[in-house]
Amino acid sequence: MLEIRFTADARAEFESTMPKLQRANARTTLILAVLVGGLCALPSGLLIAGWLTGVAAEPATATGTALAIALLAVPAVLTWSAARAWRHVPRLPEVALTITPSTIEFPAMEVPGARGIQRRAVTFRREWTTVEFLPRKALQADALAFRETSPAGKARVRKQATQHLDTPASVIIEAVTKERTA
Repeated sequence: MLEIRFTADARAEFESTMPKLQRANARTTLILAVLVGGLCALPSGLLIAGWLTGVAAEPATATGTALAIALLAVPAVLTWSAARAWRHVPRLPEVALTITPSTIEFPAMEVPGARGIQRRAVTFRREWTTVEFLPRKALQADALAFRETSPAGKARVRKQATQHLDTPASVIIEAVTKERTA
């Protein structure tokens, strides 16, 4: 079994950069909530107030009430999402990937957002997996592309940048292909 971890530099960079990105994401969502609130909440609030005070010409219908409530719910959900994103701090997992005799396991990764974990944990079967080194191209770093193709023809790909790993790419490629070819 081979555990490939993130380097200390990558962890420090992640911990200094991600909270800033997370808060920027939360600010953007809050601004969107205010804009949508101005566009949706004000007209629907006036409509509901008119119905409640009897100023509106027509009484409230079920459709009109549902529409007004839906229009009020959109900015509320956006505000809740922004508040949750503001409090959440993404964490880098201890292990980048684990190569076992039968599987290649990728942990769940957190990225900025209100939902928290957005990149799910994945397990590839080694006998169905090939790994390819992707050299640096434009702004993208060197990466390894793990491709799993099942006998049924279903294919999955997971890429992992090599610059943040404590193990060289050649060792990872050898570890994935070694026991499968032996």
